[in-house]
Amino acid sequence: KISAGLILSYLLEQSRIVSAPPGERNYHVFYYMIAGMPEPLRSQLHLEDSPADYAYLRDGETRAPGIDDIGGWADLTTRLELTGFDEAEQRTIFELLAAVLALGNV
Repeated sequence: KISAGLILSYLLEQSRIVSAPPGERNYHVFYYMIAGMPEPLRSQLHLEDSPADYAYLRDGETRAPGIDDIGGWADLTTRLELTGFDEAEQRTIFELLAAVLALGNV
């Protein structure tokens, strides 16, 4: 049960999905999935091993200073659980994100 919250405004740039600005990378969640997702789930979602395997990720930076992609995955899944997303809902989210990456390679 969520008992409090703080709303911050974020500009989620749609154009960032298809290309990151020079010197930057795409949304962190894509890198978290590739680096930190357990192999059985990565295999089920048909995720490749490297950001370079995806058109939407290969032109940007693959590393971000101060960002641990494996730790980011663990933090993400923990926070999703804490906010009430069950395993099936989380899987749906990850399926959609994996589909976005796959569509970029079409």
